[in-house]
Amino acid sequence: MGKNTEGSLQILLYNTQGQKILEETRNGALDALQYLDVSAITNGVYILKLGIGDLKITSKIIIH
Repeated sequence: MGKNTEGSLQILLYNTQGQKILEETRNGALDALQYLDVSAITNGVYILKLGIGDLKITSKIIIH
């Protein structure tokens, strides 16, 4: 998202069948760099959706 900000960050992770695998909300002061623990998630291709305020980002990620 590029810079430190204040607010509520919504993190959603879906598999390629559209099933929600992970949902997390982080509140308060947010650093530009965020880490997401995916160690318990099976290797594969996923869709990551991030949202903070009016800003929404969707990206395909590969976990291996």
